[in-house]
Amino acid sequence: MEKEAGQAGAQYRLGVLREQAGDEQVAFEHYRAAVAGDPSQAGPRYLLAHALMRREQYAAAAGHYARIAEDDPVNATARYREGLAHLAGGRCVAAMAAFAGAVRGQPNEGAFLQARARSFATCPQASAAQRAQALDDAGRLVAARGNPAHLE
Repeated sequence: MEKEAGQAGAQYRLGVLREQAGDEQVAFEHYRAAVAGDPSQAGPRYLLAHALMRREQYAAAAGHYARIAEDDPVNATARYREGLAHLAGGRCVAAMAAFAGAVRGQPNEGAFLQARARSFATCPQASAAQRAQALDDAGRLVAARGNPAHLE
């Protein structure tokens, strides 16, 4: 087990180096190997998910962001990125759920509020309560403009 974790770490580092050198395909393969070798590590999973987003493989990226959030429930950024992946893939109901989770985790993060508001306002399946929440979120964001402490 320790050997596999070490190999996964090496794959991760090689992936970072290959990506910095501009070789995204080889980096992608290293990230996949790192995640396969040690699925519990968020770093390689994040980079694999980012690479999947660049490849427009949104469902796969969303799955990786969701796994990060499941493994670390206080990681609201992973939920936010999961929402972005769902939205890019045209799955607005899943995006709404992910953005709502991000806001639950960090209720004063402006980017998360904005994403939830936009998804609640534009998704055809949004409920009346979600549309009302979108208006409340937008109001908070407008009131806080120039004064981020207002969100706190």
